[in-house]
Amino acid sequence: EELALSAIKNFNVSFNDLLFDPTNFFTYINPNRSNQTLPRHGHSKEGRATLNLINFSLFCALDGGVPFLHLIYPGNVHDSTHFKEALNRLKKRLNKINVPSAEITLTFDKGNLSQEAFMFIDREGFDYIASIRPSTQKDLLSLSPEIFDMDTLPNGKKIGVKEFFREIYGKKRRLIAIYNPNQAHWSQENFEIKVNDKINAIHEFFKDRLNTKRWSKEPKIREKCETLLGSKKFRKVINIDIKGKEGNLILSLSKNDSAFKEHLLTLGKSFLMTSRTDLEPLDIVWAYRQQYIIEHAFKFLKNPKYLSIRPMFHRVDSSIRGHVFTCFLGLLLLSLLVRGLVKKDILIRHIPVIMLTGKKEDVTDKIKGIDAGADDYVVKTADEKAMMGIKATWSILPAIE
Repeated sequence: EELALSAIKNFNVSFNDLLFDPTNFFTYINPNRSNQTLPRHGHSKEGRATLNLINFSLFCALDGGVPFLHLIYPGNVHDSTHFKEALNRLKKRLNKINVPSAEITLTFDKGNLSQEAFMFIDREGFDYIASIRPSTQKDLLSLSPEIFDMDTLPNGKKIGVKEFFREIYGKKRRLIAIYNPNQAHWSQENFEIKVNDKINAIHEFFKDRLNTKRWSKEPKIREKCETLLGSKKFRKVINIDIKGKEGNLILSLSKNDSAFKEHLLTLGKSFLMTSRTDLEPLDIVWAYRQQYIIEHAFKFLKNPKYLSIRPMFHRVDSSIRGHVFTCFLGLLLLSLLVRGLVKKDILIRHIPVIMLTGKKEDVTDKIKGIDAGADDYVVKTADEKAMMGIKATWSILPAIE
C-alpha cells in the first residue's frame, strides 16, 4: 500500500480504473518439501503442460499500466477460484489507502466469472466491465449483423453494438452484444478451411481401409467419421452418407448448407456485461479492449531481457515470493518511466540506450550488453571526442527513420 500511495502522491497515478488478469509461468521445480507449495501442475498458458507452474495475478491501473497489487498462488488453482480471493485482497488494499470500492471500476475477462465473485462485487459496490462466454447467450448469437449499430472505435476499426438487459448471476445486468465484421470474415475463411480439412482427413483415412475387416460395417465407419470430425459444430455441418451392403459400402461426405449458414451467423460475436450505465456501448467496448495493457505487462515480466520472472532459479516458496516481488518492483518502475515519457510526448523508440561501464573493454562483454538490449556499449575511459561522436551518431537516427 505504501507503493500505491507513493504512486498517487508523487506521480498523480489514478487507480480508479483497474485491470485484472491472471497468468502463470513454468518452472523446473519438482516439489517434494513442505516449503514448496507453489509449483504445481495446472493449465499452462505457454503450452508447457509437463512442467510445474506458478500462478501470478495482477491488478494494474488503466492509467499507464502502473501495477497496484499482485498475488502468487499454486499452479493448480483455477482462475475463477482465485478471483474470489483476489477481490478480498483488493478490498483490503483499498481500505488501507482509504479508497472506497464504489470509486473503482474493475475490468476482467470471462475466465474469472463465478456466482460468488459477483455476489462480492455487488455487495462491495464495485463497478465492472467483464466479458462473458458467448455460449451463455446462444439466442443472441443468431442475431443478424444488420440489427447492430455500426460505429468506429478510436483506433479506426468498425464494430457493431447492441444493448440488452438480462438476468445474469441473480441480477438484471447491462449486456453489450458486439459484432466485429473483420473477425467474422476471418473466422468464416478459417472455418471453411477446417471443414475441408476434416472432409479430406476422413477420405484419406478410408482410402485404403473402407470395406476391409472392421471397416466393412456401417456403424463402425460412422463412429470413426464422427470421431475424426471432433466437435459438435463440425458434426452439424458435415453430412455423413453411407450406402450399400456390408463389405461393399460407399462413403460420401457433403456440406450441410443450412447448418453451415447457421454457424456463420454466430461468427464475430462477443458479449460484455457492465454496471456502468453512464457510458455509451462503444465506450464500454473500448474500455474493455484496454486489457492489452496488462497483457503487455505480462510480456515484460516474462521477457528475460526485461524483468525476467523466469527462468526461476529459486526453489522454496519464500524465495519465489521475494523474486516475484522484485520483478513487480521492476514493472512498477518501468511503467512509471514509460508513463512519464508518454505524457511528455516523447517517442520511446527514438531513445537510444547506451551502456556505460567501468569494466575493461572486452568483445564478449560488449556482445552481452548489446544482446541485453543496449544500442551501444561504451567503456568509461573513452575520451570526450569519442563520446561526442557517439552522441552525434545517435542524435541523427530519428531523422534517418
